[in-house]
Amino acid sequence: MEPIMNNQTIKQPAEPKLKTYIDGFFLMGFADQNGKVVIPAQWHVEPVNFSEGLVPVKSVCNNKYGYIDTTGKVVIPYVWERAGSFTKGIASVKDSNGKWGCIDQTGRMVIPCKWYDIIVYVRGIAKVMNGRKRYGLIDRTGEMIVPCKYKAISTFRDGLAIVRDADNKCGYIDTTGKVVIPCQWMDIKRFQDGYTVAKDTEGKDYIINKRGRIILASRWKRIQPFSENLARVCEHNGKWGYVDKSGKEIIPCQWDMAEPFCEGLASVCDDKGLCGFINKKGDLVTPCQWKYTTWFINGKAVVFDDNGRHTINRKGKIIE
Repeated sequence: MEPIMNNQTIKQPAEPKLKTYIDGFFLMGFADQNGKVVIPAQWHVEPVNFSEGLVPVKSVCNNKYGYIDTTGKVVIPYVWERAGSFTKGIASVKDSNGKWGCIDQTGRMVIPCKWYDIIVYVRGIAKVMNGRKRYGLIDRTGEMIVPCKYKAISTFRDGLAIVRDADNKCGYIDTTGKVVIPCQWMDIKRFQDGYTVAKDTEGKDYIINKRGRIILASRWKRIQPFSENLARVCEHNGKWGYVDKSGKEIIPCQWDMAEPFCEGLASVCDDKGLCGFINKKGDLVTPCQWKYTTWFINGKAVVFDDNGRHTINRKGKIIE
């Protein structure tokens, strides 16, 4: 479960650097960074960490979840079938009826356990699922923002989420539930640099903006989102190149593989399956000699050849 967050600032105590340990009886407790036991082992083993001074733990006595503080004191009783970590004062919990809701750090219910699933997002929004396996959105108090009518709702990014309707068509909504791009596409990708790729019912790709306006109609076999103002396109012969937002070919479709531009360079592979890097003019700045490459980050990229892993600079020189 992801935690609910909102724009409020909740002052929290500094987290002690405690980590889980497992004793000889396969019970879980907590120790400091030096391995000194701080809270003796007494719970079922779970992949958990302290968050906002509390951590969910599973009792060996009744197999229910509760919460302890950094001293090991039980502050929320063992009554839950499942329990998530706290963020911004809220945690998701599952009751004995298999329904999900949310509690605050005192254990008080803030969202009643009536949902078949709940995935909490940032900015005080949560995705909930009803008994018909349809998703909607609620706010931090549990009030409905969007009725449970979608077959799927993605996480929000830059204030927008992808939704899929009952007809399996995709579109976008904002955090208020307003439809920004109608559900008319068979598939739609995340926005990058203000643009995304949408696929119509015939399988054709289009570049659209955040208003849903078609910027570029695809004449290619495939088209990928813009990165640093260039989009990757694949001709019907399987070769990749790059176009700008007007559809003008900037780098010819001549590569067997092409990755997005990052820091002005992009990884491409030739017909021998070897990779190098090109600039935005299409010039090879490092020869195609690597079996695998990563993107450039802070002027460095990781590459692999028959001798293993190397780190190169922007000129292709091995520096590590």
